[in-house]
Amino acid sequence: MIARLDTLSLNEKYTIATQKQEDDILWLKLTPKSIESNFKYILVGLKSDMLYGMGLRNVHKIT
Repeated sequence: MIARLDTLSLNEKYTIATQKQEDDILWLKLTPKSIESNFKYILVGLKSDMLYGMGLRNVHKIT
């Protein structure tokens, strides 16, 4: 059984925006609404409603 995302819960915690549509992959950018988050955003790639890829942008800068 495939678990469906609880979009209400996601919308409460993240600002969700379409990043780009590439071939048959939809990339979404999830930016946390909490200022206390330890990451800047997550990129999620969906292909046929299944997770295709994922990336994380960290808040901390490497010097």
